[in-house]
Amino acid sequence: MPSSKNQAIVWDNYKNISFTLKNQSYIDLYNECIKEKAYNFILLDGAIIQLMYEFERGLLIKHRLAYYPSPNKEKFLDSPDDYDDLHFGDELFSDILNGKSISFPIRFDFDTDEKKYVKNDHTYIHMTLGNFQNCRIPVSKPLSPNKFISFILRSFYFERFIKYHTIDDFNCTYEEKSYLDLDESKSIHISH
Repeated sequence: MPSSKNQAIVWDNYKNISFTLKNQSYIDLYNECIKEKAYNFILLDGAIIQLMYEFERGLLIKHRLAYYPSPNKEKFLDSPDDYDDLHFGDELFSDILNGKSISFPIRFDFDTDEKKYVKNDHTYIHMTLGNFQNCRIPVSKPLSPNKFISFILRSFYFERFIKYHTIDDFNCTYEEKSYLDLDESKSIHISH
């Protein structure tokens, strides 16, 4: 359950464990998040969602939004039909459990700290894929929780998403300014 502390929105009993996760395998990283309860919620397939926002004087100054798919899909892969029947009554959930997918984390990081910003290399907002240290895809603006959850559900749980939701279900009127400069916007980036 999220809690609000010192102008931050995080999960209950939050503690920063990121320094302990450097140079860890994905399975170790995932298991440490489970052990430390470092998440807002866990999806039915074992995927972890983290939503962290930090504010200063009422302005958003930082966020870390992460999706960690479960690396332990064997129990689901052994009988995906039974799993879908148990939870949903059909086979729509098995798109993420079809055995063809590769588990890797996705993170959207935003930080207004000028000391951390490096033009074109470490933009204010970026998406990180996997555990690659320098994989930072520039993103134009911070993401609301609605946009992030919609992105995850539509991208990784597509069949279930289109059966029960539309993009309008996750509409959010919150808008931020673009943090990409002209040079950064010339490279491949995500704009929303």
